[in-house]
Amino acid sequence: MNGIKNFYISAGAGYVVTHITKITRYSAQIPGLYTGGQDLSREAFLPLRVGYEFKIFNKDGQPFFKVDLGYGYNYVFGDNLDGYVYHKHNDGYSQMSIGLKFSVGDYVSYRNLIPY
Repeated sequence: MNGIKNFYISAGAGYVVTHITKITRYSAQIPGLYTGGQDLSREAFLPLRVGYEFKIFNKDGQPFFKVDLGYGYNYVFGDNLDGYVYHKHNDGYSQMSIGLKFSVGDYVSYRNLIPY
């Protein structure tokens, strides 16, 4: 059960604007196939993320270095993000990430109260 505490899931909300300047609407692979769309897009999207954080401890048992492995998927509530409207499927994109985090400061600094 101790390994589960470094696992995380997150969600949010977002808004993306694209402005496409050069696009070919006719297919290079299928002669005569035309795909419509707009050069300017404003779409809301739902970012979803899942990941795991590996902690590396120093000699005092405090985490001083962390490696974060994550996967994110962004579901777009529209079909014109890439400039093409094809069928009735919404757009989406995903990414995988590796993050490095370094702890800075004395390991007891979190115990100090912040004066108001």
